[in-house]
Amino acid sequence: MFYGNRFDGPGFRPGAMLLLLLCAVIVVASAALLAQMLLRSRRGMHPFPPAARPPWQHQPPSPMQILDERFARGEIGVDEYRERRATLSEPR
Repeated sequence: MFYGNRFDGPGFRPGAMLLLLLCAVIVVASAALLAQMLLRSRRGMHPFPPAARPPWQHQPPSPMQILDERFARGEIGVDEYRERRATLSEPR
């Protein structure tokens, strides 16, 4: 409400206090996020974990990784694993 030459009254103060509180929460949350990102980057970590990256940024497994996984699961034997590993390691 407007009283004389300033805004005042019962409707103005609670709204102003709520707005001030909201701004303070936003500033503190932003500072915490920035601090976390800076600490991660100084430790050599990516600011966002790999699971948070978009799907198009994930690399598909290499043929050698697929071969290692198949061997670990027991799908292929030692001889076949060594033969295929040698084949994959050959220069083209």
